[in-house]
Amino acid sequence: LVSDFSYINLLSLAATVSGGNLTLSWPGASGAYSLQQTPVLGPSANWTTVPLTPALVNGQNEITIPAQSTSEFYRLVLTNVPGNL
Repeated sequence: LVSDFSYINLLSLAATVSGGNLTLSWPGASGAYSLQQTPVLGPSANWTTVPLTPALVNGQNEITIPAQSTSEFYRLVLTNVPGNL
């Protein structure tokens, strides 16, 4: 018997570079996710929320930021977990 179970679909985060900008996109109907970034991975990673609101473009959430010359890593974090059904 399984109870208190919610299925959360993993999302795909796409990245494209154009004209010196980085555009990150993910499905628009995905729920409440926030985009986070860090300059390093591993135990010393300090993930911070990207302070931009995504625009809905052709069914995709999009955030466009200036491309950087240093490494930057991104992830999506679910900010509103669905309640029990």
